[in-house]
Amino acid sequence: MVPSRPLHGVPILLKDNIVTLDSMQSTSGSFALIDCRPEEEAAFATALRKAGAIILGKANLAEWVGLRTTDSTTGWSPRGGQATEIFYPNMKAFGSSTGSAISTSLGLTFASFGTETISSIVSPAEKSAVVGFKPTKELISSAGIIYDSRRQDAIGLLTRNVRDAAHILREILRHTSDHARDALGSPLTPKLAVGSSDTDLRDVRIGIPGNIGVMRSISSIKQEAFDEAYEDLPQESKQVILDTDLKISMDYYLSTLKSNPHNLRRLEDVIDFTKHSRAEEYPERDMGGFARAAKTDPADKPYREMLTRDEYFVGEGGIAGAIDRHNLHVLLMSTASMTMSTFAAKAGSSVMSVPLGFFPPGTKVEHESKNELVNVAPNIPKADQNDIYSLYIFGKANADDDVLRVGHVFEQLSIVQDRARPYKMPRTDLSDVVRSSGSQSKL
Repeated sequence: MVPSRPLHGVPILLKDNIVTLDSMQSTSGSFALIDCRPEEEAAFATALRKAGAIILGKANLAEWVGLRTTDSTTGWSPRGGQATEIFYPNMKAFGSSTGSAISTSLGLTFASFGTETISSIVSPAEKSAVVGFKPTKELISSAGIIYDSRRQDAIGLLTRNVRDAAHILREILRHTSDHARDALGSPLTPKLAVGSSDTDLRDVRIGIPGNIGVMRSISSIKQEAFDEAYEDLPQESKQVILDTDLKISMDYYLSTLKSNPHNLRRLEDVIDFTKHSRAEEYPERDMGGFARAAKTDPADKPYREMLTRDEYFVGEGGIAGAIDRHNLHVLLMSTASMTMSTFAAKAGSSVMSVPLGFFPPGTKVEHESKNELVNVAPNIPKADQNDIYSLYIFGKANADDDVLRVGHVFEQLSIVQDRARPYKMPRTDLSDVVRSSGSQSKL
């Protein structure tokens, strides 16, 4: 008799930049990585299997987590095509983990995993009306993913409620290898009680920033001088860290491949492949992001200087500094803020998005001018800074329990899951795809 495991038989989908050593491809959405395989799969994928979960397949994403092009539509990859959201026809997707979010929302999987460089889990979760949770970086080991920034990329979950996120996270940590546990130090074990309906937050201090410039609440001469200097920087300087990280990370991943049919050794090789593969839709979709990254050098002064500047936002000038100064547990925002998401990414701290509402019937439909994707329409999850319909919770690094607890309480006070109605539901079941116990199907 097979011993019972907490996640036994639970179906899971993984973002297509999470490496598994099975019959599935791991490509970051690009045909360049078809049949490329490193020595080891993602450490947490192995932990999922040990916990009894079934990895059904890979979910579509924005190719190379959206860092290849500067003119493509979000949620597009050559392998998966254009992802669209589920609450209105031709609804615009958002963020690189969009396939993971959509599949969870539709019930194609119990839960899914994505990666977040900046807002890549929580923003797609908002659009799909599911919970997006990016724990503290390396709480779930990122070893074995196709990095775009080894400094910032973190593994996170997309689930239909906060309790599922806490439960799955707990089981992954329980089955993490001794080596990974040592690397984490003393990993957090989420204390959120599965099944709890407690909504008491009397001992939790929550800060609500008054505007997007969150850190203005700690205004000082030092802060103002820093802001002025930062605003005067050219865009190339602000982008240099991610561009350089992309080059470093891609060159590193290619160096780990034991199977490499296209002989890709450097970012420049991937650029060359992309230019000569019609499936990659070049030049219709450009390589502006790749071009910037190819010009970088980690030894260059601008990169080193910006890394030094970032240290301020990791501590005093970022989320941790604001929380410590005001004796808070978490910061709460009613809209997506790239500023806050960037601070969380640089600090490796936790963030969660919880769905709270939708545009009402009769809402005027609004399209993007360049591609006619729908931004605003009835039934679309609402993200409006004038109405608290989407909730973002930011915590300090290694304070994931605080984020889980606050997210759980707000979820109990919301009825959003009862109102989420995709305009079209899937009609194919697993039994329609798997014709016999011995057959293999692409999921």
